[in-house]
Amino acid sequence: MKVSLIICAHNPRPEFLTRTLEGLKRQTLPLDTWEFILVDNASKEPLAGRFDLSWHPNARIVLEEQLGLTPARLRGFREAKGEIFCMVDDDNVLAPDYLEQGLQVFQTFPQMGAIGGHIDGEFESEPEPDVLPFTGRLALCSLEQPRWGNVYEPWVSPCGAGMMVRRQVAEEFMKQLETSELRRGLGRKGASLASSEDTDLGFCACDLGYGMGRFPQLRMTHLIPAGRVQKDYMLRLMEKGSETEELLLMVRGLAQPSKGRELRYLLEEWTSGILLKGFTAQARRKIARGRRRGLCRFRELTRAVKA
Repeated sequence: MKVSLIICAHNPRPEFLTRTLEGLKRQTLPLDTWEFILVDNASKEPLAGRFDLSWHPNARIVLEEQLGLTPARLRGFREAKGEIFCMVDDDNVLAPDYLEQGLQVFQTFPQMGAIGGHIDGEFESEPEPDVLPFTGRLALCSLEQPRWGNVYEPWVSPCGAGMMVRRQVAEEFMKQLETSELRRGLGRKGASLASSEDTDLGFCACDLGYGMGRFPQLRMTHLIPAGRVQKDYMLRLMEKGSETEELLLMVRGLAQPSKGRELRYLLEEWTSGILLKGFTAQARRKIARGRRRGLCRFRELTRAVKA
């Protein structure tokens, strides 16, 4: 088996997941070379029997009762048999050649351990003009040229939506999380907007000496419901996302919780309301506040361990 495609779903919107499945049906990669694992992550209404997977000879639904994107993905990884794992969200529509192009990238760039691609947004409700510059936080990524490297930088790491990784990378990720409860807690969980679990997975490629990157020939569409472009949601997303981004850097030793770093975030938070206006000022303030909270949270956790 070349590819294991994994979807983790918690109470998915039926019309969105149906479109996701239609995108999978159109894949040009022969069905006998990839498997499809749909992880039902404690959905109120079980997914089994609600969605037709009979079109794929290697499809199955597995149940993960521990709520959270990371536990669900780990379950998918344990179930997977392929050499390449592809993670798709329940609101992603892959281009017909996505899996085929992904395998070609790994063949052309054998040094790559984790890859992603160009992600367009299809908005149920168009975002307001002042919100639009921040919609990259909704896992949108516009690419004209490949962007890759072997440095521990979030802008190099692929988005979780559509990320493809080598089996060795997924296994390293599982191994590292066995000893880190904090890292196991990253990622969406119910109403929480925590993130950075996908960045952590991409960083595991670098841990093994691979690179990671984003390639424009991998194309997909992210279906975005109206509620996710509301200003209050975007502000909460930016604050919590920034907090977990900072926390991940601290846990991995890629940044230090220094007083100077904390002061910088405090100044950014304070000056945002002076130098900027409107939603942009609110957004920059939330991002700085989230980063400061991530730093302080790490400092508190470190003290608790030492005590």
